[in-house]
Amino acid sequence: TDANGVATFSNLLIDKPGTGYTLIASSAGLVSATSTAFTVGSSQLVFTTAALSGTAAMTANLGPITIRRVDAAGNPVPAPAAGFPVSLTSTSTGASSFAATGNGAAITTITIPAGASTATFYYGDNRTGSPSLRVSSTGTVSAFQTQTITAAPAAKLVYTTPPVSGPTSTAANLGPLTVQLQDTFSNPAAAPAGGTVITLSSNSTGTRTFSTTQGSATTVTSVSIPAGSTATSFFYGDTKTGTPRITASANGLTGAFQDGTITTPVATQLAITTAAPFGTTASTANLGPITVELRDAAGAPVAALTGGKALSITSTSTGTRTFSTTQGSATTSQITIPPGATTVTFYYGDTTAGSPTLTVASAGLSSTTQTPIVRAGAASRITYTSAPATGTAATTASLGPITVQLQDTFGNPALAPAAGTTLTPSSSSTGTRVFSSTRGATTGVASLTVPAGTSTTTFYYGDTQAGSPTLTVASAGLTAASQPQTITAAAPARVQYLQPPTNVRKNITFSPTVTALVVDQFGNRTTSTTAVTIALRTSTGATGARGTLSGSTTVNAVAGVATFSNLTLGGPASGQYTLHISTSALTASLSPIFTVT
Repeated sequence: TDANGVATFSNLLIDKPGTGYTLIASSAGLVSATSTAFTVGSSQLVFTTAALSGTAAMTANLGPITIRRVDAAGNPVPAPAAGFPVSLTSTSTGASSFAATGNGAAITTITIPAGASTATFYYGDNRTGSPSLRVSSTGTVSAFQTQTITAAPAAKLVYTTPPVSGPTSTAANLGPLTVQLQDTFSNPAAAPAGGTVITLSSNSTGTRTFSTTQGSATTVTSVSIPAGSTATSFFYGDTKTGTPRITASANGLTGAFQDGTITTPVATQLAITTAAPFGTTASTANLGPITVELRDAAGAPVAALTGGKALSITSTSTGTRTFSTTQGSATTSQITIPPGATTVTFYYGDTTAGSPTLTVASAGLSSTTQTPIVRAGAASRITYTSAPATGTAATTASLGPITVQLQDTFGNPALAPAAGTTLTPSSSSTGTRVFSSTRGATTGVASLTVPAGTSTTTFYYGDTQAGSPTLTVASAGLTAASQPQTITAAAPARVQYLQPPTNVRKNITFSPTVTALVVDQFGNRTTSTTAVTIALRTSTGATGARGTLSGSTTVNAVAGVATFSNLTLGGPASGQYTLHISTSALTASLSPIFTVT
């Protein structure tokens, strides 16, 4: 066996004539196979003439074909006194015949005459192909030879495709219909050197369309079978229902006809036939017109029946959608193809920019979709797109980034024109303000720019005053945008009086209570809890003042406020004094002069 499981015994011989021989193929573990019975003869038949070629015919016109009886060595074997009969058969599926003479009477057996070793016969076949002829005789090995039968000259036209059936149409949608050249015996026959022109006609009283291209509305009156080819195809269309006879004819040939079936078209689908529109956002239906067509299964237009065909329209947009049969008119969610018409148009509007999918549907029909392009309209306002920012007081633009966007009337991002859009920032703060497009800048800018073709710009803000300033960004012709930011105090820098001391009597508690603030470098109150100490000084602020300051002279600040609630001043003499407040690492402060009596 080879790799494919095939065992080939190429040199087997049997040295004894006989009939009913069989061969058995076997292998361990497998079911054996037994051949059909065969004969081992002492002689064999051979063809001595080469294989022949001829045209199809009902009589034996191919020959002469000579056979010879020989022994195993190839030597001629003479026939006995009674002659040697030989059976003649063919593998053809057509009407084949044998004859002793050209076009003679049909025979099935030829006899090798007594003393001769050869005989001659003729063969005929009405089926094109390569039939194998077999000559055989009892006790003799048979011989086989393959002949070639070609078609006779074309005699008729024949449709090889079934009758067409379909709805009415002005285009050639039905087919293809294939017409073939055949000889008398129905064998495919090749067209001659100049080809064969086939004339097409129909007995329909409607508008008939023949075309070599499916769906074409341009009609032809004939088609050609090219030289050497046997067939050609075409398509058919008809506007009238019925069973028109479609005829194909050619000079000198029997024509072919076929009865087609033309039915009333049935709508199965919808199709949008116009390109996807594009335009700007609007609250009215401004995009279009968009045309919807009613079609059959083959894609041909179909007229709406009595009452028209109602269609529903939906959109995937999340904005406010508007549909209308008239540009800019009232909204509708349903349109109708009028009776007898194949199309209807509508317009679309959307307040959200994007590429929404529109779907047109109707019960019992395949829906159709389209994706228009909705762009933002011209900028009409400015909007903050970043959340309010929080940062510490500073003389640099450190708060941000803060982003503002140009938007159209419906809140869609709008692009700045070719020259860009200039924006003017401002703040409600009374501190020192700075705006910049660069973080950390100390020199502010008076304006910002949204670059051409973009919708946003980013800036940074700085402010020396703690609080919640409102930042406003404005531009001519646009609605301004405002947003509060949060400025917190910077790091504690000094301590200062919130409520300085006032004139007081000796040994009487200061009233109002003396309080101090821990502030940053800009004077903004901090949230510090540092310890603040208060001390008695002379009216010039010098140390060594006469008198004794009693009470809590060191207190911890609460949210930046140090409160000295029980201070009293006693001592040997009345006079003018100051109080000195201080805290670790921060700048101290001296109170105004006050009098003790």
